[in-house]
Amino acid sequence: MSTSKSAPGDSGEAAGLERGGVQSVEIGMKILKVLADAGGSENLGKIATSAGVPPAKAHRYLVSLMRSGFVERDSKNRYV
Repeated sequence: MSTSKSAPGDSGEAAGLERGGVQSVEIGMKILKVLADAGGSENLGKIATSAGVPPAKAHRYLVSLMRSGFVERDSKNRYV
């Protein structure tokens, strides 16, 4: 029985990234990255398009991110 571990960069690590995971966390992180890359405020449509999700889904994630204190809305109803 082999107990060797894959070194970083080996195909074992890549295979580990393809397994498991929590899709909702990945979508939330994608939305946060879109906002970070925007460097300022962004509207819902642009966030949804850039994250590759429908606007209604992006909105639900943004509501949760606002409740958690990770995202805010500015005076123009854009997300920051």
